[in-house]
Amino acid sequence: MSFSFFFILLSLISPTLFADSKSEPYDILHYDAELKINWPEHSLSGAEMIRFKSLKDDLSDIELDASNLVIEHVSEQGTEQPFELKEKKLNIHLTRAAHKGEERTLTLSYHARPKSGVYFYPDEVYTVFNTSSWLACHDRPEDKATLTLHLTVPAGMKVVANGRPIKQDQLKGDQREHTWQQDSPLPTYIFGFAAGNFNELVQQRGKLQLRYLSKNYSREEMAKIFEQTGAILDFYERRAGVSLPGDSYTQVLVPGTIGQEMGGFTALPVDYGKEMLASPKKSWLMAHEFAHQWWGNSVTCRDWSDFWLNEGTASFMADAYLQTRFGQTAYDEEIENARGAYARARARGRDRSIVFYDWIKPSDAGGPITYDKGALVLHLLRYQLGETAFWEGLRRFTREHMGGSVVTKDFQSSMEQASGQNLSDFFTHWVYRADLAQINAHQRLEKNELIVELEERQNAVWPIPLQVAVETTRGRQTRRVMLEGKRVEVRFHINGPVLSVRVDDGGHLPVRVSHERPVQMLLHQLAHEPDVAGRVDALEQLVQKCPGHPPQEPACARLKPALNERALKDSSDLVRETARKAVL
Repeated sequence: MSFSFFFILLSLISPTLFADSKSEPYDILHYDAELKINWPEHSLSGAEMIRFKSLKDDLSDIELDASNLVIEHVSEQGTEQPFELKEKKLNIHLTRAAHKGEERTLTLSYHARPKSGVYFYPDEVYTVFNTSSWLACHDRPEDKATLTLHLTVPAGMKVVANGRPIKQDQLKGDQREHTWQQDSPLPTYIFGFAAGNFNELVQQRGKLQLRYLSKNYSREEMAKIFEQTGAILDFYERRAGVSLPGDSYTQVLVPGTIGQEMGGFTALPVDYGKEMLASPKKSWLMAHEFAHQWWGNSVTCRDWSDFWLNEGTASFMADAYLQTRFGQTAYDEEIENARGAYARARARGRDRSIVFYDWIKPSDAGGPITYDKGALVLHLLRYQLGETAFWEGLRRFTREHMGGSVVTKDFQSSMEQASGQNLSDFFTHWVYRADLAQINAHQRLEKNELIVELEERQNAVWPIPLQVAVETTRGRQTRRVMLEGKRVEVRFHINGPVLSVRVDDGGHLPVRVSHERPVQMLLHQLAHEPDVAGRVDALEQLVQKCPGHPPQEPACARLKPALNERALKDSSDLVRETARKAVL
């Protein structure tokens, strides 16, 4: 889901949803819900049956999430069951305790005027993330269940929900009940629906139906907005080694949201359609949300502490799709955006490990650590393992755990099997620890050798893959080294004046290397570094080193013309925009 949208919604959710990592003594198997929408009051009424299985003997209580729901009654086979509703939790006391392995069914009725999770517009309604605002459920990621949803809305409206449409029944008062069935178990946080007076475009791609809905765009416009959907699908199926679950995928453009994946469909912001009509390169968001149909919806983190396996993977896969579709520069820009977001989080003192158990506030479960740092670590792992092993590891991980729940050790195991490498150091330091690498670099000349000195400054020293490049008037030399130990020297035989020394050539690390360079060298790198990260790094260093007007260093007089040139001519949108801001 969209990072900023998840960040906002987490503030509405009880911390106990994340803090308790214990397995529950029961497993919810199926929800069957009847939901009626009341547009004038922005409210709903519901009745549901919940089938569960006891995982222990003498199970006497079932606890469900019920945010903003007013529970009217709970029963089992006609017998009322006592219940308590407190702090968004519904605790049901079973009048007859369940024994281990026994399956039971509870019946509930309720009504609600949701403050979040359900969004009403004059002729549209949709859900995002907070399922317990419209359905009493066990809202933990590992407790997957199937769903039958009977949704009553005005006749003529088009509906999308989880799974597949089963039937439509005409009711009194110009109402119609739409029944949808989700046959494969999903985590409840991606249960959802959307209904409205939508325009509809349906495309058939083999056995798969691609469906697009929007009130604001014509069929012709939707065809252009979503024209990359097939290419994204092909890329993910190839990289995952698994076909898209189900036989359809729907994308709906609605007002008010920032982007939310759900089982079998995605809600996207209505203004995003304008962005896509203006530039096909804006497809990152739709690619990110589409990625969740594999990583998040089907292969799901077992606990919120491993949420990066959902969001970091989806972010990285969207980056990788843009690389395939638009080239290396598009990929580098997204990685650089993630690096910048992570750097800002570190500067605010908000860094932590990616796998995080001891969270204090809701935002700890999401934000730039989960999304951006997660994607950056996958980017680095790709560099360390190489293309063949990395993608084989991702395929192995996806195939083996499709439909299941995972922790980070499952992902590590798949990558180790594919690469034949022991990745304990990598995951210990990049994933489970918060104190990431702090690398200092210096260079010196000795006769016809340039010596690059590398030093790890963080508390714990571990192997770090680095690429070092030196450019002279006679060409560019590149060395791939493994920084092992506090200090390492890399030697280059040179013939000619040194134009550039680049540590972390290609921009593979999640953090910048601290590397002092003269203004003249930085100006050359701003114009000539082959990757986006190198040019952005040079630009940022130049702005810091040349703050004075008039400039304190003579070479700084060339900075403004150099920035203007990058703002006009650079091949990267990100570099051009960063240069324009620096000039202003």
